[in-house]
Amino acid sequence: EYPILRHSEFLNGKTRCADGVADICWYAPDGSEMENHHWTDTQGRCFGVLLNGAAVSNDDKDGKSRLFMAFNAHGAPVSFRLPVLPGGGNGWQKIIDTDMPDGGKSIFPQGIPLPVSGRSFILFRQA
Repeated sequence: EYPILRHSEFLNGKTRCADGVADICWYAPDGSEMENHHWTDTQGRCFGVLLNGAAVSNDDKDGKSRLFMAFNAHGAPVSFRLPVLPGGGNGWQKIIDTDMPDGGKSIFPQGIPLPVSGRSFILFRQA
């Protein structure tokens, strides 16, 4: 359903779509793009990744597959701020939440902090 998940070339963070969003971007829980100090933080066990199908024209000609994944390896919940992107539509729709088997396909506005349960994963698509 989401071509960006089976893209045949390496995503590099440099290829961008028309609104300037990279093909892949890594996020810290505060919603900022990850920098070197985030990667070297030995206590950092929560991160997010944005996969932007709109930047990969061969895979996603309609530009609708922007996916955001939040991973939390901590035992406790972590507040994670959802990315704010140009052309952000109606926010982020939850597709998978490993802490909620029924899914709960709610839509959340961009930029809000959202609890990510301990040892869980949430997948969103841009609504």
